[in-house]
Amino acid sequence: MASPRDEALATLRERVELLLRGVSDPGRGWDHVERVYGLGRKLAREEEADRFVVGIAALLHDLGSAAGTAGSGGAAARAAAELAAHALPPPVVAAIVESVGAQGDNAAPASLEARVLRDAHRLDELGALGIAAALGGDTARGRALYDGADPFALMRELEPDGYAIDRLFARLLSLPGELHTPTARAIANRRVATMLFFLEELRGEFADSLPGALLPKGNWLVPEEDTSDEGSG
Repeated sequence: MASPRDEALATLRERVELLLRGVSDPGRGWDHVERVYGLGRKLAREEEADRFVVGIAALLHDLGSAAGTAGSGGAAARAAAELAAHALPPPVVAAIVESVGAQGDNAAPASLEARVLRDAHRLDELGALGIAAALGGDTARGRALYDGADPFALMRELEPDGYAIDRLFARLLSLPGELHTPTARAIANRRVATMLFFLEELRGEFADSLPGALLPKGNWLVPEEDTSDEGSG
């Protein structure tokens, strides 16, 4: 006989997939939730967090958007409503709702499970899948792919809401520093390397096809070593 936890997990997974399959936004639909669920459970295992709490919270964290009640309060309320139909201990329900609600706050999440879930959500915006989701979602919304005169914002401010490539840069600059767990930071290092490789390849292609564009020189993504103190002392 299945335990209440197993029943809740199976039922909620099926229900969330049904609700989110039709969401066109690649950052909020079922494919995104399924990836965050898998990442969250992986991080929870490595960080010794409650995998059940993280898994259920991952499944429920974007239901507020599907219901038109986005934001931490709406997401937490929707999660609580979904959990009411399941015979789970009140402390477990409270932990799940807290983890879901913490995703919409700017402050650092209080619980380990909430921090793990936020890390999983951030990681989904990095790497090859992060590139695909950003470019696909942004262009589908009518956002331009890049600024033809200055594709890499060398002489202008980044415009993440104007250009898809700018959004990738914004993610590279902000998301890795927002991660809370060592496991997530290790995964982020690999995913950031993938994004840097993509941007370098893109620079080479722009050099071939956009001779009038302002482009960086080779090795532009590798920070220069500070040698000012060498030979002193």
